[in-house]
Amino acid sequence: ERTELTSDEVDEIVLVGGSTRIPRIIELVAKFMNKKPNTSIDPELAVVTGVSIQAGILGGMWPLTVSAVELP
Repeated sequence: ERTELTSDEVDEIVLVGGSTRIPRIIELVAKFMNKKPNTSIDPELAVVTGVSIQAGILGGMWPLTVSAVELP
């Protein structure tokens, strides 16, 4: 479904998944949205984090209690 949002209403663009490292993808998204995507987030780590959260929700383990998180 199409949204009625304009690029001005989008605060931040975060690309996830390995293909989003391709410079042309970043360039096309920036041109389309008139805004540069945030490239400081590891796209693979973002996917894995999302999958972990979704698995916890579906498995009835949400909210999770995390005692420590170590990022590379």
